[in-house]
Amino acid sequence: MERERFKEELTRAENRIATVELGQMVIEENIKAVTRQLHKLRSDYEALRISMETMKGQHEIELKASIDATRNEATAVYADQKNKLENFFFREGWRLAMKQMGVAESSKLFSRVPLPNPKIFIPPKLDNL
Repeated sequence: MERERFKEELTRAENRIATVELGQMVIEENIKAVTRQLHKLRSDYEALRISMETMKGQHEIELKASIDATRNEATAVYADQKNKLENFFFREGWRLAMKQMGVAESSKLFSRVPLPNPKIFIPPKLDNL
């Protein structure tokens, strides 16, 4: 009888040990799953961080290119307007000088103005012809 009771207690103890070991295995598997999930989240975070930095860099490049294009366009418009203005004032000065020298307005010398910026051609006024 004593021996049977001892066997029962031994069996219960073995069952408890098996239950605890099973619980420990479940906990270890959960830890592994959480570790894998944590590793995946860290990888996703790193990929997103790199993507954000790349997008930021690309945005900065596009913004700089846009600013440069606008600046280049404004410079070209300014240069064109400046040349036209110089030609206009030069033409008017030429006409005034020709009038002061007594050159007739119908003369070819009066209408052939040597422009300082010949790339920008402003046709002469034809109202006197």
